[in-house]
Amino acid sequence: MNKARKVLVVNDDTKSEYIEILKSAGYQVEVANSEEKAKQNLESDNYDLIVSAPGAAERLDLQHELFHAIIDTIPVMIVIYDPHLNTFQFNKNFRDVLGWTEADAVDGDFMEKVYPDPEYRQMATEYMQSLEPGWRDFKTTAKDGSEVESSWANIKLSDDTIVGIGVDIRERKQAEEKLGSVALFPDENPNPVMRISDIGELLYINESGNEFLQNWCSAFERGIPDTLLSAVTDALSTGSTKEVEVACQGKTISFILAPITEQKYVNLYGHDVTK
Repeated sequence: MNKARKVLVVNDDTKSEYIEILKSAGYQVEVANSEEKAKQNLESDNYDLIVSAPGAAERLDLQHELFHAIIDTIPVMIVIYDPHLNTFQFNKNFRDVLGWTEADAVDGDFMEKVYPDPEYRQMATEYMQSLEPGWRDFKTTAKDGSEVESSWANIKLSDDTIVGIGVDIRERKQAEEKLGSVALFPDENPNPVMRISDIGELLYINESGNEFLQNWCSAFERGIPDTLLSAVTDALSTGSTKEVEVACQGKTISFILAPITEQKYVNLYGHDVTK
């Protein structure tokens, strides 16, 4: 059996994970800090290998470097500030989105710059100092004077430093507005709009659709004309768009049926084609 190779690790931190790695690799490890090595005048031929592993201070520097690299590359805004809101540090995303720099933060009242309205600024200040859990949306003023809708959460570190984490939500807000507009469309449509399931259940109906069923076609026993129910079944089975006309009390309503087969329902869009 080969004798284990003898390694001298010069390191002020005897708990270094570097040492554990060497041991697990089968090395016979001895540890000496730099002062001991100099005092004992250790000769290199006493060991197969002499290495200098990073100590606690060096590893801390590496951790700081890694931390700053991370916060400067993640796609969220980071603000590091003291509890009194006197000093601020920003990451790259914050500077890119809002345009403010640390130089702007030390030139006058920074909170007044990002929240010009006194009442709104007071609300933002209280939130930033309260460490209230969760997220809250704010309209933050950018350096160019535009308002940036963003959502913020805050965490407190052991030294009382506070870290604000912000997300630019302008695209999300625009999407929500578009979705809201689309959602309102059927309600605002003066023609019947309905959604019927594969088992004939009425899942949605707008006001015009209600008038169609309740007033024009009250004679239908189940409320929904059999012609429509049959068309719904056919549209779902074929997965194809269909058009069907329903005559009722002197009016003819043409319905376009758009099947959503994955969800097992059909959207119906009607319009009056009475001649």
